[in-house]
Amino acid sequence: MAQQIAALLVTYNRLEKLKVSLAATLAQDFCRVIVVDNASQDGTASWLDQLEDRRLTVLKAGVNLGGAGGFAHGLAYARDLEGVDWIACFDDDAWPEADALAQFRQIEAGGTVGLIAAAVYLPGGQIPQMNRPGLSPFDDWKSFWSFLKNKKRSFGLDDAAYRGTEIKEISYSSFVGAFLKRSMLKETGLLPDCRMFIYCDDTLFTFLCHQAGYGSFFAPLVKFQHDVAARPFTTQVHWRLYYLIRNQMIFYRYFSGRFFCLFQIVLVLKILLAHARFLRQKNGARLVMSALCDGYRLDLSKSHADILLLCGN
Repeated sequence: MAQQIAALLVTYNRLEKLKVSLAATLAQDFCRVIVVDNASQDGTASWLDQLEDRRLTVLKAGVNLGGAGGFAHGLAYARDLEGVDWIACFDDDAWPEADALAQFRQIEAGGTVGLIAAAVYLPGGQIPQMNRPGLSPFDDWKSFWSFLKNKKRSFGLDDAAYRGTEIKEISYSSFVGAFLKRSMLKETGLLPDCRMFIYCDDTLFTFLCHQAGYGSFFAPLVKFQHDVAARPFTTQVHWRLYYLIRNQMIFYRYFSGRFFCLFQIVLVLKILLAHARFLRQKNGARLVMSALCDGYRLDLSKSHADILLLCGN
């Protein structure tokens, strides 16, 4: 019997992109299609209400839960759907290519395999860094030394992995094109941490699933499109900057484990250099340093309102 796959999308105020994503999704043989609407205010709710497809379920959040809260809400619902084997996650600006499910069903993913990550591409064919799965070099000293010796600049898979045909072991992935086994969610009880709101909630969640003993693999022949536009922090200190820095620190604290004491100085310097222009802006230094401290302490206690105050909003 063919594996039954449900789709899970999270959307917020991107109706035109959602229309493209959902059209491509409903054209494929997903057994269920779940859309979490994060209290969109652009007509998304009324448009979704007009759709007639028995597979479609819309979960309406009363407030914007962020990507983290949206996927947590959707996965909590999907993990209780009897008859579903896998849940394919993606954003409202992404969609599976026409043969993605057929390619997925050819993968032998038995036993304790819990995650299969698709190869995600931008419309122009480039590989988005944010969706590049990665493999941890921190499992032991030999792996860590090999990583240093090869002078790799990131933990993400290289382009050669995308050009191949064989699945490759990974340690984490983004949610775009992440196929999660429903039984893994039921057995572990794991969900994304809503308090992270945006950024790194997906990589941390998938890494924790991997750490729980479930195999994670990258499948280059299962392809997704991601029509994502970069949103740089160009003019002012923005609340997204806090989440980006704090959540990076938290992810790498878990990811590097006992090696964090060696890695943290490099990580902090990299973050400070990447965002140095904000240190001279009003509230910038306070926001950046607060995010670094909270991330180091694994402190997720600040509310969204607290973070807006840090920005001076």
